[in-house]
Amino acid sequence: MLITLLDDDPIIIEVLKDYLERSGHEVISFTTINDAINNIEKQSSKIDLLISDICLPDGNGINLLETLKQKNSDIDVVLMTGYPGSIRASDAILKGARAYLRKPIKLEELSILISQIINHRQNLGIIKDLTKKLEKEIIKREELYKDSLFIKKIYSRLFPTNFSWLKRTRVQIKYIPISSSVGGDYLDIRPYGENKALIFVADVSGHGTPAAFGCIALKTYLSSVKSGLMPDQILYEAETALSEILPEEFYVTAFCGIYDESNRTLIYSIAGHPAPFIISPINKGRMLKEKGSALKIGFNTSRTNYKTVLDEQEVLIIYTDGLIQDEKILFNALKSITNSDTSLIKLFKDIKILMTTILDTAVEVSPTHAFSDDIAILALSPAYPVNYIPLSSNENLEEDVILFDNVSREWMDFVVSSSPYVLELLVKYLQALENQPEIPHKILEDVIYCIREIVGNAMEWGNLYMPDFKVRISTVVLEDRIMIKVADEGPGFNVRNVFSENPEEIQINREKLGKRDGGYGLAIVRAKMDSVKFNDKGNVVIMTKKFIQSLEDKL
Repeated sequence: MLITLLDDDPIIIEVLKDYLERSGHEVISFTTINDAINNIEKQSSKIDLLISDICLPDGNGINLLETLKQKNSDIDVVLMTGYPGSIRASDAILKGARAYLRKPIKLEELSILISQIINHRQNLGIIKDLTKKLEKEIIKREELYKDSLFIKKIYSRLFPTNFSWLKRTRVQIKYIPISSSVGGDYLDIRPYGENKALIFVADVSGHGTPAAFGCIALKTYLSSVKSGLMPDQILYEAETALSEILPEEFYVTAFCGIYDESNRTLIYSIAGHPAPFIISPINKGRMLKEKGSALKIGFNTSRTNYKTVLDEQEVLIIYTDGLIQDEKILFNALKSITNSDTSLIKLFKDIKILMTTILDTAVEVSPTHAFSDDIAILALSPAYPVNYIPLSSNENLEEDVILFDNVSREWMDFVVSSSPYVLELLVKYLQALENQPEIPHKILEDVIYCIREIVGNAMEWGNLYMPDFKVRISTVVLEDRIMIKVADEGPGFNVRNVFSENPEEIQINREKLGKRDGGYGLAIVRAKMDSVKFNDKGNVVIMTKKFIQSLEDKL
């Protein structure tokens, strides 16, 4: 420790200097303030401690202390005096002194004080180092945050968000950025002819600008891709476009498929990409074939087209390699889950929740390798229109109409399967009740229309026409009203999105969310019925229609 001594008494300087040097410190001594200041200005960065007398021939130690503090000096100052009345100890501390000693100086007390100052300076040095590291970390995090915003802006434009053009297909996509820089994950699904969708999932190697430009190049190419091409031809043209942009060391793995909604057929080709798989709650599922070199690695090599058909309730999963390194482990784990848990039939109705289950399973089966890089994942599943099940395929009514119980004038209770044929059968049955005197004809027409609309929604949008999911229709006829309750076994929906006074808003919701969350049918039901209420979950509807009797009827 470098210590400066300042006192006009040579004996005090000699005693203190000798003691401090024997204690291992380097000591410089002065008898005037001017000499001390000149030395401090030359060695201010080296001096650790100043021990100064207050009363000196050319000034006092208090002024010197104030001068050092004004210059933001890191030198610690200890004041000493032989005149106790010259300044109070508390005033010296308030002015910035580390300590205040009275003469004669007790050497043991001085030794303890210097040890405390050394510890304080060491701790202060640690704090300064940590502060610098923290400042650097803050700057780094700010840069990462800016990068993350940049990534989000890029991928908000690269990844599709509107799937309303798909009429018979459910699609869910998810992008999870893991790395701190822009990754090369790319995902696209776009119209490609009548009832067809072009699916393209790719992963450009590396990160940063080349990877981002690779994704932009893919989107640019796919935005103007020729119609009528097969997946292997699309991969070849994409490879040609990328070879002109990416550096030699970069390559791209890719999946390209053309999905036909009308017959649920998928024709696909793979270029070094992880094998997609198909999972189902009612069968073992399967992995798709994985052949073909990555784009740019096997440049100009031919790739093979394959064909598969998605059955009812099956879900196609396509993803990039950041999800897991061994896709067979994940597939087998998901297969064992679906085979052992029959409740997953309901889970498959909401592919958004199913996707979360897939991500969780990847972490469970491979915690050290899952999420090793950015992840892009796509889930696709058939969703059938109202007229999917033909009448000719439903000859056995007992299998469709599960239960007619409590049938009477006061109460009718039906539990039916999710089949359009059953819906038509139910409507015909209700129409046969038109001669019942307690229900006016006009009111019965409205009731039948509303039951048909709500039950149809429950079958299509609630239960997704899954045979194991039922719809319960309960009606009670009172003296002045009829009440109907329709309950499906679906996951429900946001009831706040059901009605809107703005027709444009209804149309937007209808296109974005589907008929159940914004269609005109529910608005008509609301107009025909006196009351339409939903439960909190959104899978139970209670409708009420009052009877308006004429004056003659009342008399």
